[in-house]
Amino acid sequence: MADPVLGPEVIQIATLNTNYYDFNNGTDPKTLKTLARCTDLKACPTMNKDFRIALTQAVDKVALRAVANAGLGEIANSFVMPGIPGYDKDYNPYPFDLAAAKEHMTKALAAIGVPDAASLGKLKFGFNTGGDHETTVAFLAEAWRTAFGLETEQIGSAFAVFQDERVLGNFDIDRNGWGADYPHASNQLGLFTCGGGSNASMWCNKDYDGLLAKAALEADQTKAEELYKQAQRIMYDDAANLPLRFGLTTWVSKPYVSGLVVTPSDFQLPGDQFYENIKILEH
Repeated sequence: MADPVLGPEVIQIATLNTNYYDFNNGTDPKTLKTLARCTDLKACPTMNKDFRIALTQAVDKVALRAVANAGLGEIANSFVMPGIPGYDKDYNPYPFDLAAAKEHMTKALAAIGVPDAASLGKLKFGFNTGGDHETTVAFLAEAWRTAFGLETEQIGSAFAVFQDERVLGNFDIDRNGWGADYPHASNQLGLFTCGGGSNASMWCNKDYDGLLAKAALEADQTKAEELYKQAQRIMYDDAANLPLRFGLTTWVSKPYVSGLVVTPSDFQLPGDQFYENIKILEH
């Protein structure tokens, strides 16, 4: 971008995808009962809201973006992506705040019944290898170890294996992400309904589900958007998972490429939604 020739040829555009990490909230998405492995809070400390808030507030997302993403992308504090109705730009219930994080952790540990975070043993922290997630996982693990003395077992596996383990709730924390199938809040927020097949956060809230159902029937788009925002705020007031970053894609396009229409829905190449407009000019 600093190069005098290549810099003017750079194209950057926000993409309809987000990176987030699941906290295991303990609800089996198939039976809607507590997961068998979560016999109590010691077995699954992420079932405790203060514990989840503490983990959230201990993460400096700006520093993480600089380390893992070359400073690119928009910080995410919720799930609906920029450019989609229901995006809640200014909502951030649990910003980076180590002092507040430690207060919530102290409260959580008292409820769990242990003297310190180290007494919980190593939390299972799952991710898929080969997807460049190791830096983010290491950053998060170190942030929690430094802030609380919390240890994690970082479990990397092939994506097919990881995906099966994730949806079974076999991790305490795990990597996740979502790319919009279509630009509507229902496509994002519908992931986290009670019993949702992709609800790896193992989270269930009937009020949340009710707002989504109401929004789906609302003909007034302004009112529907507000309902989606209300639902999203229920999820993030509960610190159900840890949103990190909305995507940003960077390309270089030569000046002799004409008719390039770049959209947030582009997938493989810039302008791939409108290939028919692209021309290569004489050069």
